Amino acid sequence: NNDKINLSENKQREIDSFIDKYPFLKINTTYIDFLLTYSGLSYFDDKTDEDFTLYGFNSSGIEFSDKDYFNEPFLDSKGYFLFGHLSLPSQNKFYDFVFNSKNNTGIYIKENLEEKNFGYRFLCKSFEGFISKVDLQEIN
Repeated sequence: NNDKINLSENKQREIDSFIDKYPFLKINTTYIDFLLTYSGLSYFDDKTDEDFTLYGFNSSGIEFSDKDYFNEPFLDSKGYFLFGHLSLPSQNKFYDFVFNSKNNTGIYIKENLEEKNFGYRFLCKSFEGFISKVDLQEIN
């Protein structure tokens, strides 16, 4: 695949260390493949301020190592692991995407409205299903 990035040894070690720190991610093999292939993803539309980001290790997006961006742990006390977000300001919709580390039952979504947070709800069973929903614009 021509889109694959070439990871330096240091970057490869950083990703391997991250995966070792969060071993439940290994069950999500497509997500691991995504990290090792693309190392993250970020899309921003200047006209609408729409922002879709899957965190990673790629400096063109939001890196997991960015202490200024992440003021909370990736893995919260309930076992949800934050791996991305979608911001649709024109619709006043802001979503976080998480894996459930405790039972690996799939991908969950949390909608945030200004100062109000809603609980997580099930979105789909797999990272493949998640990417499909994003591609088909079925996140709501």
